[in-house]
Amino acid sequence: MLLASACEPNVQGRWEAETPSDLEGEPIARGDFAERSECGVGTPTGEGLARLIRTPFLQNVTADAATVLWVGDAVAEVDLVVETPEGEVVAVVPAEPDPGAALEEGLQLRARAEGLDAGETYCWHLRDGAGPLTAPAGLETAPVDMDAPVRFAVWGDSGTGGIDQVQLQAQMDTVDFDLALHVGDLAYPTATREALQDYVFDIYPALFAQVPFFPVPGNHDYSADDAAPFREAFELPVIDDPASGERWYAFDWGSVHFVAMDTEALNEDQLAWLERDLEAHQDAPWIVVYGHHPPYSSGHHGSSSRMRELTETFERHGVDLVFTGHDHHYERTVDLNGVTYVVTGGGGAGTRSASRSEWTARTEVVAHFVMVEATRDRMSMHAIDATGNEFDRAVFHAQR
Repeated sequence: MLLASACEPNVQGRWEAETPSDLEGEPIARGDFAERSECGVGTPTGEGLARLIRTPFLQNVTADAATVLWVGDAVAEVDLVVETPEGEVVAVVPAEPDPGAALEEGLQLRARAEGLDAGETYCWHLRDGAGPLTAPAGLETAPVDMDAPVRFAVWGDSGTGGIDQVQLQAQMDTVDFDLALHVGDLAYPTATREALQDYVFDIYPALFAQVPFFPVPGNHDYSADDAAPFREAFELPVIDDPASGERWYAFDWGSVHFVAMDTEALNEDQLAWLERDLEAHQDAPWIVVYGHHPPYSSGHHGSSSRMRELTETFERHGVDLVFTGHDHHYERTVDLNGVTYVVTGGGGAGTRSASRSEWTARTEVVAHFVMVEATRDRMSMHAIDATGNEFDRAVFHAQR
């Protein structure tokens, strides 16, 4: 395992980037997407405020199932109710304790609704014997149709609870996306249970109630008991590698195959799984890899030699995009043997200086997140700063 490096977040980073006049493609559509469906945002009721310690959030959404996790005072008489937008009940699932969590306060609970239809919108809420604990929230299952659009957000190095993070969260509500990826360092300075609550779940409650969140751990997550609170808090996709323990995983969403790496644990088990997974999915229209440490970075920490060794693997298996963080800036490379690498470490924990290198297409020291839209044949990437300015854009065309 790599040792966690010492790096403290800045109080506030740069908010606004310079925007070239010759950006490729069209800007992403903007609007008010705080409520992402007609269902609502899952606000707790009065009874829910009394019983819920951590508000419920979506996890491990697939084409036919979705999990809701939360922390409450007891398991008795709590159900997950899933309905169509028209009000037809399709599932009522009793809550059960999450066997992977042993909290000091409250009980982590889960309910998984199965038998859902792919690419459909559902409304869900929690209820107990006295009535609803939350208002309805929307969820959208993963599409299986390769022609269905896929929209996802990516950010990293975020969790301080500071003004950068809050400002970026507000900007995330101006774009529409189906799922969210995080490239690690969810909470600073150490991702304890308390820090994850304060700097992750309390920052994004409405977003996480509507959009499934797929994070990977970074060095600040590992600094808390070998990332045990991270693994405890989330229910991530199960893969055919028992060694992963939710540290690395993969999943499909329409035309995109996502590969989540734990760059703090680049051991033989993970690397062997990575080869198997990429080999099995190299005909997917798009392959997106994400992890914490960057193979290419012109920032404070610089390029990871261990990750640089894997670039040949990415090239050989047709990976299209690799997202990483660790350095607190934005950097997009030129096409490197068919692969584009993006550092997106400006998610809320301040920014740090960065330069340009021979591989750099664009560098900006700015708080930001990245939006990606994909169809079977085309993918566009949009970098958005804390003021809402779209300061970088790139367009890719499928080669498979």
